[in-house]
Amino acid sequence: MDYQILNIIWFILVGVLFAVFFALEGFDFGVGILSGFLAKTETQKKQFIKAIGPTWESNQVWLITAGGATLAAFPGWYATMFGAYYLALVLMIFSLIIRGVTIEYRSKLTHGGSGRKFSDFLFFLGNFISALLWGVVMGNSIAGIPINEQMHYTGGFWNLLNPYALVGGLTSLLYFTAHGASYLTLKGPKEDQERFASVGKKLFLTTFVLGLLFYLYTTQNVSMLPHSEYGYVLGALAVLLPLVIYFILNQKKYGFAFILSFLVPVLAVAALFFSIFPNVMLSSTSAANHLTIINAASGQITLKLMFIVTLCVLPFVLLYKIWVYRLFKARVTEENLEY
Repeated sequence: MDYQILNIIWFILVGVLFAVFFALEGFDFGVGILSGFLAKTETQKKQFIKAIGPTWESNQVWLITAGGATLAAFPGWYATMFGAYYLALVLMIFSLIIRGVTIEYRSKLTHGGSGRKFSDFLFFLGNFISALLWGVVMGNSIAGIPINEQMHYTGGFWNLLNPYALVGGLTSLLYFTAHGASYLTLKGPKEDQERFASVGKKLFLTTFVLGLLFYLYTTQNVSMLPHSEYGYVLGALAVLLPLVIYFILNQKKYGFAFILSFLVPVLAVAALFFSIFPNVMLSSTSAANHLTIINAASGQITLKLMFIVTLCVLPFVLLYKIWVYRLFKARVTEENLEY
């Protein structure tokens, strides 16, 4: 197989892995964030955790897989990305660890004590930080970051927290929270379905407004995207979908609404990857310093062997995921709580 074709295939695969991570882990983030506002009683707090309990660990494995694929296929991209977003990614990883600890050990803490209250706060905070920072990372990936000729990031942490990226972060935060509300209409207690749908409608509408502002600013002020004509079309669809979901939730078609909500990050990631291709990271310092699918990639033999292994393993992973979701598709009720 031609080397350049392999590079393109792996560029697409990395994008798919990140898109799947955001779509699956996104509603985990949303449920965790909503637990800080909607879960008032001890039973409700247990129900929120139970809603994502069987799947959250396998959902975040997609992030590990995406990171591993990036390292193996595009080591230059991996090194620059993790160097640039080091503190942000450490915060995200730390927040995911905190969330996992709170889920696993909350039941072992004293009921009604300060330990559980603090655990609930950390559960909310871990999901909040992750949902916000992923949007910040995507915003900077669109606008570009200062990279020199040696593929080294020359900025600092605070350079990443610019107004444009923060708007992207707020947009992702709202979307993930809305995605979680949509998930709870299907997974949460039946008697709370209307409440979750009402919250979801408000969040999706707000996501649309903020996403539209982010999109309009991008089309008018971000000029270094090589293939913006493709990205803008996909981005427009990603921005419009929350508005469509709002109307579908009004019609009480909760399953269809969740499917469309699942597609939002898929379209957003596709928009980013189409826009920057054939680059993997954009340099705001000079277009000559962009990282591409060629100068950031591994050798041909490595890419080819990885591709063969992926073709053999990925179908089993997908079948396992389908089996897990079918196995735990039942709604969370007060009767089936484990602790």
